[in-house]
Amino acid sequence: MAENEPPKTSTYLSSALDLSPFPELEKPEIDPAILKRVQAHISWSEAQSGLGKMLIEFQFLETALREYIANLIDKNDSTVGYITTTRMRFIQLLNVLCALFAHRCKNEEKVNALREILKKCAECNERRNELVHSFWYSDEDEGIAVRFEIRIGRGKLPYDESEEWVPGDLLELDAKMCEIVRADLDRFFDEYKLSEQS
Repeated sequence: MAENEPPKTSTYLSSALDLSPFPELEKPEIDPAILKRVQAHISWSEAQSGLGKMLIEFQFLETALREYIANLIDKNDSTVGYITTTRMRFIQLLNVLCALFAHRCKNEEKVNALREILKKCAECNERRNELVHSFWYSDEDEGIAVRFEIRIGRGKLPYDESEEWVPGDLLELDAKMCEIVRADLDRFFDEYKLSEQS
């Protein structure tokens, strides 16, 4: 091959280089009704997944409350505490935990710090109750999951209705809140144990 001679290419390669570009395909028009149904299905699936995550995180929070009560009752035998808390409602768990801690600790500042965390626990419980005790449906027109609730005997009216569009990411935030509050509770009791040991 001479110095200035271009390299020889195969017939296949040179014919491939001579091809014209592919024409762009026209995008088919999507039926808006089908698109709404698909969006509603996705939203419904995300809501189901998010609701499941929220309930699991809430249950972890409730279990943590029971464990801390059991530990405050008898740190050497948690079974007594688990038996004691078996039939307690969530709000009762908060009240008992606060009372036991106040009895054991005798430090007003620490008791108030625990109360602040327990208020957040109560907010998680309120949200959980809203979600669990609601009617749910998929709004195909809007492509989103909807929570509908009727409450009886609150305020001046004999009943009250509320409706909330609930995208999956909102339920993920609810689950995250339960997780954060549980982490705050864990951190609080870890610090309490350390201060008790010193």
